[in-house]
Amino acid sequence: MARSVFSTPFSRRRLLAVGGGVLASSTLALILSACGQSAAPSPTTASAASTSVPAQPTAAPTAAATASSPAAVPTTAAQPTAAATVASTGTAAPAGTAAATGALTPATTTGNVTYTPAKTTGPVTLRVAAGSTYTSWKGVWDQLVKAYQDANKQITVQLDPGATGANYDQKLFADIAAGTLPDIIYTTDNYAAPFKQNKITQDMLPFARQTNFPISDFNPTFLNLGMVDGQLHMLPASGDVVVLFINKKMVQQAGVQIPWQLDYKNNKIWTTDDFYKVCQQLTVDVKGKHGNEAGFDKNNVNVYGASVRIDWWAVYVPAIVSFGGQLVSDDLTKSLMNSPQGIEAFKWLTKPVLDGYWAPFSFLNTLSQTNGAIDAFNGGKAAITTTVHGSVPGIRPNIKDDWDVAHFYAGPAKRVTGMGTLGFAMSGTTKNPDVAWNFLEFMYDDPGQKIILSSYGASPVEKRFYNASFWRELPPPPANNSVFTDAYDYGILPPRLPFYTTGPFTKALGDGLTAIELGQAKVEDVVANVSNELQKWLDQNVKKS
Repeated sequence: MARSVFSTPFSRRRLLAVGGGVLASSTLALILSACGQSAAPSPTTASAASTSVPAQPTAAPTAAATASSPAAVPTTAAQPTAAATVASTGTAAPAGTAAATGALTPATTTGNVTYTPAKTTGPVTLRVAAGSTYTSWKGVWDQLVKAYQDANKQITVQLDPGATGANYDQKLFADIAAGTLPDIIYTTDNYAAPFKQNKITQDMLPFARQTNFPISDFNPTFLNLGMVDGQLHMLPASGDVVVLFINKKMVQQAGVQIPWQLDYKNNKIWTTDDFYKVCQQLTVDVKGKHGNEAGFDKNNVNVYGASVRIDWWAVYVPAIVSFGGQLVSDDLTKSLMNSPQGIEAFKWLTKPVLDGYWAPFSFLNTLSQTNGAIDAFNGGKAAITTTVHGSVPGIRPNIKDDWDVAHFYAGPAKRVTGMGTLGFAMSGTTKNPDVAWNFLEFMYDDPGQKIILSSYGASPVEKRFYNASFWRELPPPPANNSVFTDAYDYGILPPRLPFYTTGPFTKALGDGLTAIELGQAKVEDVVANVSNELQKWLDQNVKKS
């Protein structure tokens, strides 16, 4: 029987290795130096392995808790098979390192290498386990496959329809047991370590060295999410950072000022207080009263100022950090949620809901238990929502009004938002490693990046494409595309813990927030209860070693 990625307890050392997030600069420098060496091992044999779009909540809270018992806690923890895109540090993304110096200049745009078609002696079929991108990237895959096959007449690329959906990791474990594992693997940072350990993927650094692949051009925060024990087991494909999506028509009608061009490094401007007032003014009740007007009826709202999933890690973890707190200790052994900063962060997240300016769960879940916040924005029931670049293809055709994106607001301590990535890797058992790597080269050089980034649903993670016109100058909306890459500077990745979408911790959080909204619990009690659930998990699963 295939094992779940998270079926065994984590040692403290293993958790730190799995969730290393941003590697020490000396380690990264060593890796980059190695990529420039002239002598490299032959990449024709698979290495012997020795492990978004940030995912929004997949289920609504199931029951409201009472004030004395904020959350009903299941007795058995449910372990996820599709891991959230998360990582371990709560620090802002570091500045990128210099691009590789030994690379060639292509004839087309500003890439560091010129794509060269694969050398084959006969027909080859490459199979791709596309995971969640099988549907979300359908148009992208159609173009990628066609363009690659046009350049490589003897190669056929097939997307594996079985390696998608729920229990994705289990399907891959079954494939490797049956000897049918695809050649290219969709992955995330949470999959990187278990996929390495189970030979689902292999180290791609030898291939990068041999082909002068510009590893150093990748944003190191995202690149390092794929590093496991000094090996590269994921090439990040998109940087998803949570920003504000704003209905420009509603803003204009309400006379609200939005700082579209913002000095985002100045934490004294565009703050939580500013954002609260904007949401207040944008909210309209059924009688046409705005939230800042006398007689406003918070119990009968027609348009909310914002729709925010406050139970999404990419919202609540950054909120804690922006107030000067921390979710968990650096060594992943102690919950730090129940601190003055943590309590204030959750008071901030729930106050606009209680005041009627942010859409409550009771409304969002009537629209969708997974996409309610975006559906409210698309349907004109919320003026602002918080989401990532990957949501744009689902917003553009479904909203009537003009809209754009803006930077996230700053908390009392600093400006922070949630951030994650998805990516691809070479199968650990591929019989055509050179061809598989050639396909990845195509994806990550100019030909593939033009297709991926022109889809409206991805942000570049290779610095040479940050200002590329083929995505920056796409017909709006959105127009303010610089926000998607500038926000990398203050985006964070939460500790890599496998329960952001399921299990007692998530249930306690969801039930507790619902209880606060219903007036059945206090913030202090909910935070204490959720923190206790986090500590229970850490005590049971993180070995002190």
